[in-house]
Amino acid sequence: MGRKKLFTRAGASVVENSRMVSKIYFPRLLVPVGAVVARSLDFAIAFLLLLVLMAWYGTPFTSHLLILPLLAAMTMSLALACGLWLSALNVKYRDVNVALPHVLQFLMFATPVFYSSTMLPGRLQWLARLNPLAVLIDGYRSAFFGRSFNWPALTVCAVIGLVLLFISVVSFRHMEQQFADVV
Repeated sequence: MGRKKLFTRAGASVVENSRMVSKIYFPRLLVPVGAVVARSLDFAIAFLLLLVLMAWYGTPFTSHLLILPLLAAMTMSLALACGLWLSALNVKYRDVNVALPHVLQFLMFATPVFYSSTMLPGRLQWLARLNPLAVLIDGYRSAFFGRSFNWPALTVCAVIGLVLLFISVVSFRHMEQQFADVV
C-alpha cells in the first residue's frame, strides 16, 4: 500500500490543506481519511494486477487468498490510525513531517519486509510480533504462499489496530479544535 507514502501523505494532509481548514467548516477528520482512502485505491489496483499476474504465471488460487480482504482492512485501519495521529501532531509540531521519513526508514528495517520473521532467532521473534505491521506482513505471506495463519497474533493485531484507531480518532477530535488557530 505504499506505507511510507501513505503515512507521510496522511500525516501532512491537514497542513497541506491549511487554507481550506481555516476558511471552511467541515469535518476535519475527512482530510487524513481521504489521503488513506486514495492510497487504498492504488492498493486495490495493484492487487488486481497481482491477481492477473498470478493467473498468467499459473500460480494456484487457494482458499488462503480469501483472507486477503480482512488483511487489507486491518492494514488500512492501522494506516488510518497512524495517519490521524500524525496529522494532528503535525499541525501542532511541524517538525513531525521532517522526522517522519527517518522514523519510517528505521521501521522499514525493523519490520520483516525484506526478510521473513522466521529468520529471526527464537528469542527475538516475540519482539517482531509486537509490531502489528510485522504480523500483517506474515499474514499476507501465509495467504499467498498457502501457509498456516497465526490466528492468535492476527487477532491481537486486529484488536491493537482498532484500539489505536479509537485512540487516534479521540486525540484527533481533541486537537481538532485548535487546527484553525494553528494552521
